[in-house]
Amino acid sequence: MNSDNPADEIISLIDRERLRQTTFEFVKIQSPTGEEGEFLKFYGKYLEDIGIDVRWDHEIPHAPSVIAKIEGKSAKPVFQFDGHGDTIPTGSALPDMKGDIIYGRGACDMKAGLAAMAETARIINESGIRPNGSLLLTAHGGEESPIGRSNELKSLLSKGIFGDVCIIPEPEKNTLPIFCKGMCNFHISINRPGQSIHEIEGGKDTPNPNLIAHQLMDLMIKKIDSLSTIRHIVLGAESFFFGIIKGGDFFNRIPTSCTVSGTRRYLPGKKFKDIEEEFQKHLSILNPPDNVFIDLNLINSSEPYE
Repeated sequence: MNSDNPADEIISLIDRERLRQTTFEFVKIQSPTGEEGEFLKFYGKYLEDIGIDVRWDHEIPHAPSVIAKIEGKSAKPVFQFDGHGDTIPTGSALPDMKGDIIYGRGACDMKAGLAAMAETARIINESGIRPNGSLLLTAHGGEESPIGRSNELKSLLSKGIFGDVCIIPEPEKNTLPIFCKGMCNFHISINRPGQSIHEIEGGKDTPNPNLIAHQLMDLMIKKIDSLSTIRHIVLGAESFFFGIIKGGDFFNRIPTSCTVSGTRRYLPGKKFKDIEEEFQKHLSILNPPDNVFIDLNLINSSEPYE
């Protein structure tokens, strides 16, 4: 290349139509969390076909992670692009492309980003210019899993497969976040022994897990009400979110169990251990009957930062 600015020439090699078509081909392959293996294999093969060296991490058998690298003038620094190949496991309309707009599950979150990663690797590889360091591309599954950050990504990190700097091209806005709430997922199961029984036969002496779950949720909501005046200038207030509430098997029977699942998001300055203590305090205030057992499962998805 003859340009004084290689970046400008590399950018000029981006093929808009190819990028659009690649994204559409990616979106056409369904890849809900837990079933993303076919797409990840397709993605790795796509990178191989455009001349990129690819290897695999098979620790999570149903979702092998793609590891692709372009060697530069030196091994360091390593500039990384990372993306997830799975999508939220909900139904959606069939993929469609109208002009420059692509419709379908995963189009934005985040197969357009994966296509952009591949296009970047292709044009750098084809340009003949070698960066001062190396370029690493990783693609994995499990990001949309209810447990939060994926075991697939943790597997890569545990093996030292990560860059000195990383960009995750999940399209949202042309901004770089410098604040982030922490988040944990909670799953609370409230159980009593025995079988579900008719409301009249059970009477008031039989504890109702649904009512205990309601009391617990009420405590959580009051906690958030007390925090509503503490707001981050960018992130706003903290939150509890209840996404799943399940209890009972018939409208007039006292159930044996009830489960409550959701998220707890919290501001910089707190740590996951603070949230653990908070949940334990809620449960201690609840003080359920001796024959009611409550199981708390908290999963740390991410710590806040600022």
